Amino acid sequence: HYKNIYHVNVFISNKKYSFDGYLDTGNQLKSPISHKSVILVDFDIENSNYYYVPYKGLNSSGVIPCIKPDRIIIDDKEISNCLVGFSKDKININGCCCILPNSLKEEL
Repeated sequence: HYKNIYHVNVFISNKKYSFDGYLDTGNQLKSPISHKSVILVDFDIENSNYYYVPYKGLNSSGVIPCIKPDRIIIDDKEISNCLVGFSKDKININGCCCILPNSLKEEL
């Protein structure tokens, strides 16, 4: 599973957030309006420009607040087609606090 772990840098409002992300082939979450995939993180960033993306999982459904970051760099590759969504649940997959969408599989 270590081949599915990537170093992620997200830039939002002149701040840099760095963490390890796990590429989850089951993460198909996309905004129905912009059609951008969603990178899930387990913290929130104060922002007034949230997009709310509906989701449906095995045992739950609802909406996830998301923002459009200024930049995303994953293992030295700039990614432009993703939103960052804030999970209410703690994420810990192989020590990662971020879930990358399956749509990034070909780019990384």
